[in-house]
Amino acid sequence: MNKKILITMVISTVACLLIGWQSSTDYKVISTTCITKKGGRLAWYHGDKHELIAFDATTNPATKATSVFTMQPDGSEKKGITNNSGIPKGFVGQPAWHPDGEHLVIQVENENSQHTRYNHVSWGINNDLWIIRRDDTTAECIYKTKSNHAALHPHFNADGTNTAFFRLLAAQWPLTQAGLMPPGLPRIQKLIL
Repeated sequence: MNKKILITMVISTVACLLIGWQSSTDYKVISTTCITKKGGRLAWYHGDKHELIAFDATTNPATKATSVFTMQPDGSEKKGITNNSGIPKGFVGQPAWHPDGEHLVIQVENENSQHTRYNHVSWGINNDLWIIRRDDTTAECIYKTKSNHAALHPHFNADGTNTAFFRLLAAQWPLTQAGLMPPGLPRIQKLIL
């Protein structure tokens, strides 16, 4: 490894540790409680309708397939929400709440996938974006990726009219914004590239 690269890595690591150490003195962890033993990315909805945590977790240890679940903040009432709405099975996850508290946007492995680690929701390659109701009754694909392209980490704006996510296009990850239009399931109106 090149000496300049190694020195840069060491300096960067030390700087990150010092910054993290300095800011951590402002907070003290009082206690921790395990509320689920399985889980990946999560999204916590705080609103008038409910207070639920949505998260993805491995559901098939052999294939490493994942699904999306909701639960109460104390870990009770765990419920799978990607089982009955017609969402393809495989890697499913990266939930983000719509501000209405009734819908989530999620990544779903598509038919171009070889079901490798790069197709996992943490990479997003050959993943489409879907909107799903939290009661698992309705789902719709809102953004379809081309083969070997990716959609990753979708999030809504405050009023739910836009979603932002990263796309993989020709080895680049541009941040993409999509306009959505109500009612019912939020739909992509246009892509702003």
